[in-house]
Amino acid sequence: MLRFGLQSEPIKVQNQLIENLKNLDERALKIQPLFEEGNPIYITEGPFRGHEAFFKKLFQEPSGELRAMILIELFGKTQEIKIPVGAIKKDIE
Repeated sequence: MLRFGLQSEPIKVQNQLIENLKNLDERALKIQPLFEEGNPIYITEGPFRGHEAFFKKLFQEPSGELRAMILIELFGKTQEIKIPVGAIKKDIE
């Protein structure tokens, strides 16, 4: 039986659906990371738009925003900067 919300009446769920859920392979549910450390990336937005860089890690700001730490060559030195994860992509066009 399944219920949607507190006020709804329970509904019957087919046994086959329950069996299918029980038999799900954990590997099928594993989330693959978008980027791995060291991946070359391309910056698509912001002041560094058009630059190439290297992905270092993902992290979440206290505000909840997902950001990427990247390594970029600026003024002859490698710099670590944080940018919104939506501002980078793997494929360089």
